[in-house]
Amino acid sequence: MAICELCKKKTVVGRRSKHKRGVASAKFSNKAKKVSRFFRPNLQRVTRELDGHKVSGLFCTACIRKMKQSEKIREEETKEREKKKGEEIKTVKSVKTVEKVKAAKAVKTKRTVKKKK
Repeated sequence: MAICELCKKKTVVGRRSKHKRGVASAKFSNKAKKVSRFFRPNLQRVTRELDGHKVSGLFCTACIRKMKQSEKIREEETKEREKKKGEEIKTVKSVKTVEKVKAAKAVKTKRTVKKKK
């Protein structure tokens, strides 16, 4: 029996009746016959990368969609982190240059003050 490896979805047995008439007589001669049928999940063999590991197996289409969605979310999060890191580096560099400029101005003002005396 095929089973989804993530959600454990599997084949379910149900019953269907051929028609809905014929319970009126005492002998039930026209009673609708009930036939068992199978509800099978839509399973696909897929190879995906989950948490840095390649995973291959049978997954239902709902789980495949969830995996794709989580991959997109992870990619967006990593892009945002990279942007933030880039901005932090820029701000650190700009802070350092501002400090250097302030230090240079302080040195110039000290020299001019000494000369005036």
